[in-house]
Amino acid sequence: MRGMRCPKCGSADSKVTDTRVSVDCVKRRRTCLTCGYRFSTVECVVVDSPYVVKRRGEVVEFDGNKIRKSLIRAMDKEQCSEDIIGKMMSKVLAKVRETKSDRISSQAIGAIILDELKLQYPVAYMRFASVYKNFKSAGEFASECKLIDESSLP
Repeated sequence: MRGMRCPKCGSADSKVTDTRVSVDCVKRRRTCLTCGYRFSTVECVVVDSPYVVKRRGEVVEFDGNKIRKSLIRAMDKEQCSEDIIGKMMSKVLAKVRETKSDRISSQAIGAIILDELKLQYPVAYMRFASVYKNFKSAGEFASECKLIDESSLP
């Protein structure tokens, strides 16, 4: 491939020896045709994401890592793999991008995450909801528990 410069000699001639595809990136193992140095590159699609409007009105750039950290924290006690979190993350990001607006509220993002957690991971749902909904009392928490129990009934 032309254009991918070797980090050792700077040559633009390299060939791809291995390609691995993950959820959101492609990792390629390359060999420089000039000096033989082997190196890796990671290609990720950069998609324009909306800005996030926080509760207090502050506008910040969208950061998918914050969603990933929130999901990992909520799913802490669940028996799930990184792959499950990755798939859930992909669903959340797709729904965020479906808004087709240049701004989305942090509350709307939280609601999307809650929808993803609700049916499959009710305990993780409650962990996330306790922060997202900012419960002020044990009664509010208990009411939410009752709602989640009722929604999981056949």
